[in-house]
Amino acid sequence: MHNKENGAIGNGVSRMLGWNVNAAAKRCKSAIKNLGAGTFLDEDQTALLLGCTLKELNNMRVWKRIDLGFYVRSEKPSEHYENNNLEYHYKLVNTTYPFQVTPPLQALAVHDISRVIGSDTRRVANAVICDGLAQMDDRPWAQWLPKRTGLGVRALSTKGLPSLLKGSGINPDRVKQRRELNERYGKESNYYRGLTQDDLRPVLERYPNPPKIDLTEYTRVPYHVPITNGTRQGGTITYKLSDIKKFLDDPWPYKIDRLGRSNKEVIYCIASEGWKDGLVKIGYVDNREIVAQRMIDYRSDSVFPGSPIVHWAVECARRPVLEKRLHNLYLPRQWNSVGPGKCGGEMFWGSPKRWSPERMLKAAVNILEETESKYTVLDVHPITYKVRRAA
Repeated sequence: MHNKENGAIGNGVSRMLGWNVNAAAKRCKSAIKNLGAGTFLDEDQTALLLGCTLKELNNMRVWKRIDLGFYVRSEKPSEHYENNNLEYHYKLVNTTYPFQVTPPLQALAVHDISRVIGSDTRRVANAVICDGLAQMDDRPWAQWLPKRTGLGVRALSTKGLPSLLKGSGINPDRVKQRRELNERYGKESNYYRGLTQDDLRPVLERYPNPPKIDLTEYTRVPYHVPITNGTRQGGTITYKLSDIKKFLDDPWPYKIDRLGRSNKEVIYCIASEGWKDGLVKIGYVDNREIVAQRMIDYRSDSVFPGSPIVHWAVECARRPVLEKRLHNLYLPRQWNSVGPGKCGGEMFWGSPKRWSPERMLKAAVNILEETESKYTVLDVHPITYKVRRAA
């Protein structure tokens, strides 16, 4: 991010996103409608949706939320921003390795076996128990065995049940039970295998309630871990559509007033007598005291064929970075050397209604109210450019 040659990070906050935010928001809205807000996209799909490159996507993950400093011909940061980052997740899948068996997991299994047996006073066969466990959607038993060639992922089997309960004090395949029941039912019978509620009682007394375990570690289907839960090694990076939408609604960093500078600025919308087709400029100055001088300077600027016409001006807190949000709204109408649809330009084609200065002022006020920011709509004199509070 930090480019020491020109003394800035990239080209500043206005060019941190080098792709069309407005177009990306429309694609995201369509994707949510078709796929659902909870859908996860891989890196290639996310880059395609945003309209950026994989390199740009990777750079965004490097941005720090705490402090994003901007350097202006100095070794010390002159401005600080808190970055509004795009959240990402790790997609984890385990289809080939056995699950780790722990005492809490065994206790959970015993509670579930007790549910399967219910009020039955007889010994319930292992096959019946395994079938009952496989019906529990919120448990790992339906996908207990790892994938094998030609078999896929399988549910807990009668052979695996004794292994799951090994060491818990419960054995559904006791030799004594087998001998006694074989005499009753015959050697070819499967009824010698099974459990009763009495067999489960010692574990149920140690664990009166089903233990809570991280079920994401006991599943064969993909699951996604937010990076905000801490760094996790392994897995592929994915993005959630609802997180992408939240980011596109407000992708700009927030200003942090650390250095004792004024915490207010003035955002303005101006035009010139010689500009055609409703061309306007959205800019800002550090405070209302220098608004007049800025407009007077524009009079001698070659960009302005005539005196600037101030459509409106708003004094507000620096933190919401209002100017960049307005540039975001006007991206489809942008005109300057940066190129259509890319962040950084301050000049936009207007129109009588949808893209009118009046609509932009209304949008600015809405942004400030949604971010709970204090603001003042200013009245700028058309000739002297002196500023006062609007009536």
